[in-house]
Amino acid sequence: MPGMPQYTASRSSHDDRHSATGTADEDEMAWGPTHPCFPHPNPHVSTTSALYRTTRIIRVQRDWLVAGDLYPALQNMYPEILAEWVSEKEFRELIETINGMLEKAFSPLTTRAVVDGWLSVLTGSLWDDAGFAGSKAGVKRLEKWMDAWNKRKREQNNEVRLVPLRRTGFLNLDIQIPDPEIDVPFEDGPQLAVPEAAHL
Repeated sequence: MPGMPQYTASRSSHDDRHSATGTADEDEMAWGPTHPCFPHPNPHVSTTSALYRTTRIIRVQRDWLVAGDLYPALQNMYPEILAEWVSEKEFRELIETINGMLEKAFSPLTTRAVVDGWLSVLTGSLWDDAGFAGSKAGVKRLEKWMDAWNKRKREQNNEVRLVPLRRTGFLNLDIQIPDPEIDVPFEDGPQLAVPEAAHL
């Protein structure tokens, strides 16, 4: 489609698997909400707020091939649209860190998970309800780490932000960026003309 952005999503050099959608080459994906670089409206703020008008969300999808339903893991496919705010190297380190913390928090195969399970049964779930389970402590550590990452970006005058994974049900990582003002094709509505200068 003429005038549409040519963003791509690059895989890790050691990962030649197909994505969860079964697409082998993300560069050939049609531009739209399923594309890794698509800037979604921000669902985490009020629709009447300034942030809703000035920010967009880039979604990093869950990678079901890593552990299936055992624990959440995110795809390490780099959305090129993030280049102005997060480098590819930093993105891969970010995903590697988050995936490691998610595995530690949620994997049912660890000794801590087994002990937590038995203690929850023996106490009638009071152990889990009191917040002593390793999964809850792991999520708190992850959110604290993400808060520190956001704070570091603010100190660098970088407007990118990580949205807490609990807000997306651990199904994807939402990354908030300033609105890149990219034209979006609507199937049932008008299309807006986009000047070339708006493309990153």
